[in-house]
Formats: sequence, structure tokens, C-alpha cells
Amino acid sequence: MMALYFLLLIPGSYLTPAEQFCPEDKGPYTKEQPCRRPTLFAFEGVCSSIFFLLSTLSIQSWYVHKEPSTKLPPNPIGRVYGYLPRSEQIAAISFTFQLWSVVTTPFIPEFYSSIMMGHHILATITSYLALQYQTYHYYIMVFLALSEVSSLPLVIMGMAKYYPSHFGFMKAVAEPLFVVLFVYYRVIVWNRVSWLLWKDSLAVLKVKDGKSNDGKKVNIASEYRPGKAFVLYVILTIDVILGLLQLFWFTKIMVELLMVLGIDVIDFNPGFE
Repeated sequence: MMALYFLLLIPGSYLTPAEQFCPEDKGPYTKEQPCRRPTLFAFEGVCSSIFFLLSTLSIQSWYVHKEPSTKLPPNPIGRVYGYLPRSEQIAAISFTFQLWSVVTTPFIPEFYSSIMMGHHILATITSYLALQYQTYHYYIMVFLALSEVSSLPLVIMGMAKYYPSHFGFMKAVAEPLFVVLFVYYRVIVWNRVSWLLWKDSLAVLKVKDGKSNDGKKVNIASEYRPGKAFVLYVILTIDVILGLLQLFWFTKIMVELLMVLGIDVIDFNPGFE
């Protein structure tokens, strides 16, 4: 991000954002001293790079090589505790990126909101737990990487919004593509995989008949990760929150779509963005 930031400060290399994104206290702006918001482009540049990387890694693994279904045992133990090098790589990339987002987002008003900060924090926790305790490698490929396929056209939409004179022509293609990809990956696929996540998690948390030698209850979770069952409960809680967040965003997208079609709808925005 810093490289992009300083590159855009070089005279003649800057991009001029739309007028509403130019701080009034930094004006007046002239041709010789134009409005510059290098942080906007730098932030979107970093996001697009990471989204492309995560999308590429997950598409190769999920669709091309089919690693989650061929290299992991097709049962709850395999999907919850199985190891995939690609998923470990994805968790490391996601943790770094989400933690970076938590630190940098508050300094860029256009990207800062309570709901986005919450999303970044929860994604950071999920990435860390998957990386630290080697759990849910089957699932994080979807939640942390494959779902980011829908974020690629979203970045293009952002660039068209902030720099319409440079990227506005891409908006007509990016918007419908975003809607289609969001509905498929963050509503259909997300909820289908979440259902399997809960089914597998409850299976490994289910108490077996009998007790261990020390009198404690025994389940698969305690056998594979002694004392680490809390990780599963944390991930399940986060899954509910992020799942509801996807549905919230989906509802907003549908409202915007109906408004574009000329259908009057009620603005349900609770005001915590």
C-alpha cells in the first residue's frame, strides 16, 4: 500500500477522484494543485491484489484440483480436523490482510464503518484460530477465500465510484457481475456450507457413551484437540454473525436493485454502517 501511495504522489502520476471525495479543508484545488487521495487508490489496490490471490488459490483447489473432497476424509473428522496446505496458506494470507484492514481502515473515512470493522475483526479471529489450531480447513477455503470472488467486481465498483473519469466505464459490467457472484457465493454457497459446518461440528462435539479414566465426558473434539473445544464454539458463533451479515448485505443489494428498476421500497438501514 505504501508503494502505491507514494507512487501516486509523484507529479503527473496521480488520479483525480470525484469532487465529493476531495476534502474541503485541503482546497481550493487547481490544475497545478489538483485533489489527491492516494490512500483511496492504494487501499483498493491492495484489496484487489489480495482478493485476486485468494480467489485464484481457492478456485484452483476447490474446482480444479478438488483438494477438499479428494485429500480430506469425507466425514466430520476430516472436514473439521483434516489438514490442507492450501487452506493453511489461505488462513495465513487472510489473517495478515484482515489484521491490516483493522489497523488501516479507521484512517480512511470512505472504508470505515462499525459494520466493516466488525467484519474485519471477526475474519481476523477466524483466520487466526484456523491457523493456530488447525481446524476447519475444509470450510475456511470457502469462507475466507472462495467468497472473495464476489469482492473482485466490488473493488471495480469502488474504483468507478471514487475515480469516475478513469474507471467509470467499468461500472456497467461490474455491478450486475457483483450481484450474481454475491448471490451465488455469499448467499447460496455460504448457507449450504454453513449447514454442513454445523452438522459436522455438532457431530464431533457430541458426547460419547461412557467417560474417560479421569471421569470427564469424551467426544471426538476432546480426542483430536484436547482442551480446545472452545475453538469450535467460537467459530460457530462467528459463522452465525457473518451469515446474518451476508443476508443483511443481500437485502441491501436487493433494495438497491428494486430502486434501479423504479420500484419504491422502504429504507430499512438501521444506521450502524
